[in-house]
Amino acid sequence: MVPVVDRAAVEAEVARRRAILQASFGRWVLTKLGTSLLAFYAVALVIRVFASRGPLSVATSNAVVFFAVPAFMAVFVTWMAARTLFRREALDVERVAAAIAREVAYLTSDGWPLRTLLAGITLGVVAGVPVAMVLWVIGSPIARSGLVAGVVIFASGMLLWAILMAFIIRFATLHLYRRFLRPAPISAAPDTRG
Repeated sequence: MVPVVDRAAVEAEVARRRAILQASFGRWVLTKLGTSLLAFYAVALVIRVFASRGPLSVATSNAVVFFAVPAFMAVFVTWMAARTLFRREALDVERVAAAIAREVAYLTSDGWPLRTLLAGITLGVVAGVPVAMVLWVIGSPIARSGLVAGVVIFASGMLLWAILMAFIIRFATLHLYRRFLRPAPISAAPDTRG
């Protein structure tokens, strides 16, 4: 059973976006940018703490990476969020409702497990090949070993991770859309027992 889009909830969301755009867009951008900066710097700090084996110090060349990459990612995420939420199509109730209905139908209709599995395999290939190339270029132990077993283990791990991520992304998408959905009405089927 595919849920249906709650038009009133979509109208309320579009009205909220329009109000932000008209009244407090600058504050919204600063809030999202600040939140993204905090999150990305926290991740960078956690990685730095677990990656360092000695005192927590940053060399000049690493400092550029430590400070620039999270800042770039925060600006990029904020820009993408603003572009996604406030473009013309995202402020049209009909288009937003149709897009939600189309995506929910794709994620919940017959055959969704196979489609999600294929999306995971595609994600594994798309993500796995570049990661394998990077590991080969930097000379990681997996690439240096030259053993087929190392490559097979790495490829299997990437594939399993990607399949798991595809199902997690599906669940997260449906979870985020839950406020725009309501159960489909049960239609009374005609009695054919005559």
